[in-house]
Amino acid sequence: MHISKPLNVGIIGTGFGLNVQLPIFQAHPLFKVRGICGVRGRELHSSEVPTDIANFTKWEDMLNDQSFDLITVTSIPSTHYAISKEVMASGYHVLCEKPFMMNASEASQIRSLQEKSNVKGFIDFEWRYLPARQKVKRLLEQKEIGEIMHIDYQISSPGYQSLISTKQGWMGKEKHFGGMLGALGSHMIDTMTWLVDEPISWVNAHLKTHISHVQISNELEQRDADDTFMIHGELVSGATFQMGLLNTLHHGTGSRLAIYGHQGSIVLSNDRIVELGKIHSPLQVIMDSSYDESKYPRIDNVDIRYIMAFNPFLNDIYVSLQENKFNKDLPTFVHAYQNQLILDAVKHSSENGRKVNIKEMCVDYSII
Repeated sequence: MHISKPLNVGIIGTGFGLNVQLPIFQAHPLFKVRGICGVRGRELHSSEVPTDIANFTKWEDMLNDQSFDLITVTSIPSTHYAISKEVMASGYHVLCEKPFMMNASEASQIRSLQEKSNVKGFIDFEWRYLPARQKVKRLLEQKEIGEIMHIDYQISSPGYQSLISTKQGWMGKEKHFGGMLGALGSHMIDTMTWLVDEPISWVNAHLKTHISHVQISNELEQRDADDTFMIHGELVSGATFQMGLLNTLHHGTGSRLAIYGHQGSIVLSNDRIVELGKIHSPLQVIMDSSYDESKYPRIDNVDIRYIMAFNPFLNDIYVSLQENKFNKDLPTFVHAYQNQLILDAVKHSSENGRKVNIKEMCVDYSII
C-alpha cells in the first residue's frame, strides 16, 4: 500500500460516532478526524473531543468546510437519507452506518445518486473483517465443505435486565428503524450473503416486541421496535437458511453460525472459534482468533472487536479512495442496497404473515 498522507474525516453523529469511530479513526495512521457534529445541535464538551477537532453545532455547516475527504454518517437511521444525500451533493465520499436507509426506495435513490456522482459510498459492515469471519470466507472460497445445503445463524444475549432498566430512546421506535433487525439483523444478513456470495431467494419472518413498555424513573416508555426476530428462507441455489436473535433473556448462549455442505461443516462460535469437519471426521478447532488481539492497538473504552474489524476495513477504504482499487470484501452502497431489500422483505413478511419472494421487492436483485 502506497501511503501519501492521512485522509481527513468528518463525523456526523455523537453516539457510536463519538464513542467508537472517533477513537478508532484517530488511532489509525491513514486517517485524521478534523470535525464532528451531532444532529440535534448538542455542543460537545471539551473533555469529549480533542482540541484539534472542530466541533460543529450544525451538520450542514460541516459540509461547507472544504477540509474533509470522507464524511461518516453515524446518526439515527431516520436521518441517513437526508444527510447522505447532502454529503454526496457537497462532493464528499461517505461511510454510512447501518441500517443503510429506512426502506429500499430510499436506498435505491441514494445508490443511484452515488453512482452518478464522483464520490464513493461505503456501508458500515465492518464485521466482515473480523479474523474469524475472514477465515470462514476463505474456507468457503476454497470449497472446503463443497456445495452448501443449509445455514443456521443464531444469537441470544442476556439483555432482559438492561431492557427493563434502561431507556431505549430511538432504538425502541420503529419509526426510526430501531430494534434488533436493524441493529444486528442487518449485519447477520450481510454476513451470510457475503460469506456464501449468493443472494437470497425468499424469506418468511416474524418480528416480535417482547418488552413493549417499561416504567423507568416514574416515566413510561412505549416501544414498538422488535427485540426478537426469526427468519428462514432459501438462497437462489436452493440452499436453506434460518437465523434468529433473542435479546430478552436472562441467560444467553452467544453467537453461533453453522454452515453445512455436502462435504463437511463449518461452525463459527462467538466470532472467535472456527471449527471445520470433513466427511467421516469430527469438527475440530482450526482457529481461535482471541490470540490475534495483540496485533491491534488498545484503545481505552473501545471493545477490541471493533478495533479488530475496523482497522482492516479502514485500510480498504483508504486504498479505494486513494488508488481507486476495491477489495472484494469492501462493503459498498451496492451491498447496502442489497441488504435493504432483504430488510424490507423481512418486515413485509412479518407484517403480512407470509413468505415473500425477493423479486417482489426488486426484479434485478439476483444480479446485483
